[in-house]
Amino acid sequence: MKKIYYLLSISLLPLFSSCGDDIDPIEREYFNVEWDTSIPIKDVSEPMRHPGLFMEADYQRGRENIASGQAPFITMWDNLNSQCDLNIKPNPTVKIIRDGNKPEEPEPTNFQNANYQVTAAYNMALRWRLTSEDKKEEAKPYADKAVEILNAWARVCERVSGDPNYALAAGLTGAQFSMAGEVLRGYEGWAEADFKKYQEWVVKVFADANSNYLKVHMGSEPLHYWANWDLCNLCSMMAAGILADRRDIYNEAIRYLLNGIGNGRLTRAINHVFTGEYANFAQLQESGRDQGHATLVIGLLGQISQLAWTQGDDIYGYNDNQFLKACEYTSCYNVARLDVPFERYYYKQNWTDGYWLEEVSSDARGNNRHMWDMPYYHYTKIKHATEAQTKYTYMGYKSKAAEKDNDNDLIGYSALMFGVSF
Repeated sequence: MKKIYYLLSISLLPLFSSCGDDIDPIEREYFNVEWDTSIPIKDVSEPMRHPGLFMEADYQRGRENIASGQAPFITMWDNLNSQCDLNIKPNPTVKIIRDGNKPEEPEPTNFQNANYQVTAAYNMALRWRLTSEDKKEEAKPYADKAVEILNAWARVCERVSGDPNYALAAGLTGAQFSMAGEVLRGYEGWAEADFKKYQEWVVKVFADANSNYLKVHMGSEPLHYWANWDLCNLCSMMAAGILADRRDIYNEAIRYLLNGIGNGRLTRAINHVFTGEYANFAQLQESGRDQGHATLVIGLLGQISQLAWTQGDDIYGYNDNQFLKACEYTSCYNVARLDVPFERYYYKQNWTDGYWLEEVSSDARGNNRHMWDMPYYHYTKIKHATEAQTKYTYMGYKSKAAEKDNDNDLIGYSALMFGVSF
C-alpha cells in the first residue's frame, strides 16, 4: 500500500513547477533539526487509552445534558435523531476518489458518498452511545446500522485516490472513519473479528496514506501546502492510531505536530501569538488565505487537541494556551465581526518563490462551524480560563449550538458532551 502512494506521489511531481530536479522526496527530512520536547513522547509499549475520542465521563455528561431537557441540548438531541435514518444502505466503493477525471485517476470523483456514509455511521453510533441505560435496547438498531456500514466499507474499499486532493480525502474522510469506529468501540453487536478487520483497514487505507503525504508532500516544498492539509492528515493518523491500538502511528503524528517540516506544525499552524494590547489573540497560518479554511483549521485543531487529551497529552495547553488565543482571534473576526491585528508573513509558493500576506483575509468572512464547544468547555471547565479570555469563543459556541451539525469536514454533535446551557 505504501508503494501505491509513493508511485502516486512521484507521478504528481510534474504538476508542481516548484519541484527542483535535484529533490528526492524520499530523502527529505521529516522533522526539523531543532527538537521541541514540551509534550513527552510515550513509549510504544504504553497502550492507547479508550474511549479515545470522548472519554466515558464525556458521554455521561452528554446523557445528563440530554436528560436535563435544557436548551440547547434538547434541540441538539432532536437534531441528531433527525439525522439517524435506519433505511440507509451501505454503499462502499473500491476507491474513495477526491478530484477524479484526471490523468492520475480517470474515474470520477466520489468522496462525497464516503463522507455521507461515515457521517451516517458516526451519528448512529453516537445516538446509541448517548442513550441512557434504561433505553439502550431500543437504541441497538442504530448501533447495528453503524456496524453494517463500517463493516461494508472495510470489506470493499481498498484505497484513496485522485489528483493531489487525494490527501484531503485521506485526512478529512479518514479521520471520520476512525473516529466513528472509536465511538462504536465496545458494542457487543460488533463481532471481534470484524472489529479487528476494521482496525487493520483504517491503517492500510488511511494512516499509510497520511504518513506518505506528510513525508513526501507530493514532491513539493512542504510549506507550499496550507496548514489544513497537514492537520487533517495528522488528525487522521492520531485517530487511526488510537482505534487500531497503534502507539507508533499516534506518536508519529505527535512528533510532527511538535517538529514537522510543514505548516501543520503547531507553531506554524498558529504562526503568530500577539502580545501587549492583543495578548489574547493568536493568528493562524490560514488567516491570510480565507476564512473558510481558517475556520477549518480551528475545527481540526479542536479534534486533534481532544484526541490528544484522551491520551494524556496536552495540546490544548501547548505554548501557553495558544489554541485558545487562535479561537478568540478567529471568532472575533468571523462571529463578532470586529477588526483584528495581522502579522505579515511570507507564504512559500514553491522552493524559490512566494509572496507576502499583508492582512487578514476578508474572503468568506463570517464563515462559522460547529467547532467551538470542545475548546470552550476545556478552557473554562478544565483550565479555568476567565470570561475575558474566552469571550469570543463563547460567542462562537452560542451562535451555532442550536443549529443542525452537518459539516462533512468535521465530526458532529460534540456539543452534546461539551456544550453549556444558556
